[in-house]
Amino acid sequence: RKLIADKDSNTAKDIKVKIHGPDGKLLATVYTDQDGWYFYNYKYTGKAATFSIKLPAYNLVTRQTIKSNSMTVTNFVVP
Repeated sequence: RKLIADKDSNTAKDIKVKIHGPDGKLLATVYTDQDGWYFYNYKYTGKAATFSIKLPAYNLVTRQTIKSNSMTVTNFVVP
């Protein structure tokens, strides 16, 4: 699970989060819940690769390198 909050630690509800694979293709679109959390369950089994997590409404993007059978936590602070 990942958290999206503003600079004052107020959580952000119903924020669209787009997750793109190493090839740039969209893997999933998820939304934050009432507490600002989002989650995407995906089992990656290839060599280490970089995935992009985007918040289109805020024009924010972060990239995370994920190894086979591992996980990542990606939090955002929105304006």
